[in-house]
Amino acid sequence: MNYPLPISLLQKLSGRLRYPALTVGLALLVLLITLYSATGALFPDQDLYGYDSRMQVTGQFLVFTLTPPYLLACLIGQAGATPGIIAALSPLLPYDQRTSLGQLDQIRYWHVGVLIGVANALLFNVPWSILSFTVRDSLFVFSLTMVFAQLLTWAVVGLLLAWALHNALLLYHIGRFVKVDLFHLDALNPFGQSALRSLLIVVGALAITPLQAIDQEFRWVNYQNAVVVGIPAMLLLTLVPIWSVHQQIRASKREELHRIDVEIASSSRDLGTGALTRLNALLDRRRHVLQLRNWPMDVSLFSRIVLYVLIPPLAWAGAALVELAVDSYLAG
Repeated sequence: MNYPLPISLLQKLSGRLRYPALTVGLALLVLLITLYSATGALFPDQDLYGYDSRMQVTGQFLVFTLTPPYLLACLIGQAGATPGIIAALSPLLPYDQRTSLGQLDQIRYWHVGVLIGVANALLFNVPWSILSFTVRDSLFVFSLTMVFAQLLTWAVVGLLLAWALHNALLLYHIGRFVKVDLFHLDALNPFGQSALRSLLIVVGALAITPLQAIDQEFRWVNYQNAVVVGIPAMLLLTLVPIWSVHQQIRASKREELHRIDVEIASSSRDLGTGALTRLNALLDRRRHVLQLRNWPMDVSLFSRIVLYVLIPPLAWAGAALVELAVDSYLAG
């Protein structure tokens, strides 16, 4: 297949490396630590205008250091899981729809996501008012590093979200044609697993942001952009891939219940052994169908989704509690 440039490069790396996600992630992490340390942005040696403390700067650049490697590692891992999704879903689709699975990871407009990420960085995240681009100014190197860090971070975020949304929409389309067997719903779990992995990526990125409170100061401004992007992404990437399958399951249950109700209505009410056994079997079957899940995921997947959704607010709440505890200790 002729994959778009970013996916193609990542797949070439995956084919040559034993642990591609870990290797690429660690390599980029080391590179960014080296760069941000060399420019003095990660551990500034002077107070910077617009920041309450040097630790605040360190916390911000820790996020810039960890987020791009984490997201790229996740992207490689997700791309590596695509062949398994194709193999699992192919038997559930009509033959003429199986070619749609080949479009997974085929993000033709990935550059649009990158451009949106870059625009978001330039318009809403780069603190232009506290930066200086005068060559002789002591803030010059820091300012360049800040712009680079914001652009890199949000470009990678845009790339990953473009890829994830493409696959989510494609799975939504595929789900409209999938064959639903009410008595073998586990076959549909790849839809739920794909949604869970995308959700976990976003939650993991959000969970990195509390590092900005490393100086024990909880500032909402440090989290608002992550929330504005992250919360809608979590909802879209979780619901879109499974929604059409959810509708298919509900429709199949309605059809099965209607068929059972017709059989029950036409069944004899005689208390003879044969008639009573058949009626009880139909009632048990109806009760079983009613209790079947409506989503392409089992209970363990659902409980993990709930847990992952709670991680970022718990992390942020933990940062706020640490601040309150430290302030109370110092005051008392």
